[in-house]
Amino acid sequence: MSFLKRCFLPILLILIFISCKKTDNPFKGSWIGTAETKPFPELLYLYNDSSLLVKMFYSGIELHQVSNYAVDGNQIKFEVNQPEFRGEFKGKLEQNIIKGKLKSGDNIFDCNFVNIEPEGPEVVSQFAGFYQLGTEHIIQFTPYALDFSLTPLSITDYKTGKKRIAFPKGNNRYAAGERMLSPYPTDFQVSFEKGSGDTLKVKFTSDGKTIEGARLADLDKMIDFSAQNNGITLKASLNLPASEGPFPLVVIVHGAGNQSRDNYTLEDFAALLPYYGIATLVYDKRGCGESEGELQSADFETLGKDVEALIKAATVYSEIDKSKIGLMGIDQAGYLMPIIANDNKDIQFIVGISTPILGMQEQELHACAMRMEGDGFSESDINAALAYQKTMFGYLGGKIDSVQFQQASDEMAKEAWSDYVTSFDKKEWINWWRKNYHFSPKEPLSKINIPTFMIYGGQDQLTNPEENLAELNKILSGEEHQHKIYPEANHFMYIAGNRGDFQLTEIKGYPEGVFNEINEWIAEKFGLIGSE
Repeated sequence: MSFLKRCFLPILLILIFISCKKTDNPFKGSWIGTAETKPFPELLYLYNDSSLLVKMFYSGIELHQVSNYAVDGNQIKFEVNQPEFRGEFKGKLEQNIIKGKLKSGDNIFDCNFVNIEPEGPEVVSQFAGFYQLGTEHIIQFTPYALDFSLTPLSITDYKTGKKRIAFPKGNNRYAAGERMLSPYPTDFQVSFEKGSGDTLKVKFTSDGKTIEGARLADLDKMIDFSAQNNGITLKASLNLPASEGPFPLVVIVHGAGNQSRDNYTLEDFAALLPYYGIATLVYDKRGCGESEGELQSADFETLGKDVEALIKAATVYSEIDKSKIGLMGIDQAGYLMPIIANDNKDIQFIVGISTPILGMQEQELHACAMRMEGDGFSESDINAALAYQKTMFGYLGGKIDSVQFQQASDEMAKEAWSDYVTSFDKKEWINWWRKNYHFSPKEPLSKINIPTFMIYGGQDQLTNPEENLAELNKILSGEEHQHKIYPEANHFMYIAGNRGDFQLTEIKGYPEGVFNEINEWIAEKFGLIGSE
């Protein structure tokens, strides 16, 4: 054997060994996981090809290469060294799950990953729709745009209340964890296949049991329309059942903030009503979506008149039974719905979700204190924030001049709790507060003579259920006025963790049975089903 061959053979064997070792790396591919960080869990995405890249969704780290990455058999470690987050992960592979710990500073958090097969929206969108698994068991699947290369399925189970994100596992299979954006441990799996006539079928597997169902026909009957209120054009849509009308109508009344037809808080609560034979009206608040005007310049009376104008425009259509109209809303919709009902005698009921009965000032002070307490602020910080808010209300009421309020706002800006209140320089919201700080729903509520169904969450950190129900019972009494507290739910009717309003890694879903209870109450009031 020549010298060249003698040298080349060991080199070749070394290269083959390195190549095999790289190929046999059990951590290659894509992984999604959750670190149980505080105050809420962090979602991590690992992509391992020629190198390991990490993305942290809440921290804002976009697919950065890690440092000190090493694999030893089924052991893995790496470090994240970014301005947004610095930490070290160590874990091991067990039954296709990476189980480990993420250390950041003196804190150590559980951090586990599941293996996934990333899919884009073009694949996932084919499974979107409503599926019937039983007489009273409907599940909705919608694509959830998490990442440019990863589009999982958002799942709402209207029977159990579960609200989850299911990640792709390949071959039309998806798996979801026990919280919305926490994939481990696995709670249930779904798989899709084509049935007869290209009908999509789904298999839902949980606790070793599999339920099968088929996709329902899409309800694509929609009417886009507009209305005028004092020269302001408002845009809205009617979502209609598949059968022949005229249909009863439920108007979805928005709560606080910027909300439109494309993004509104009660979307899950409104989605099933057309399958019950009930039309829904959703709209763009003034200054939002396609509607004209400025939201910050409107008081509650004006916002109520906006909805009244839309109802009047909707009842022109032959598909709508104008004698059967109901209102459903969340949060500050509770301030609007009594105003609307008093001005429209065709409205037959009000469904309120987490709607305040306390006046604006009292409600805002309670909400600020509860939010800050839930986020771990000290009693002294909470008292300081409430003192600042009272200064703002004094300014709005003419008891404190602008110089004093400006000074208080400047001092507030230095505090860690500054985001929980409104600063002096946010003129548009100060003007909004000036129009609305004195408002109370008690007077318009006292004038209504229609049934109400008010539900609250026992873990609500914005609207205290006991205090508000105590005020409500002073105003409304009788069997036609019902209310219920779901002990585990928060302000948005989610069962979640510390806050669970926008931290999706905490959300488990809704209370079991809440959708059926509301929908049947509405159907009964419209005479679609008999009362027991």
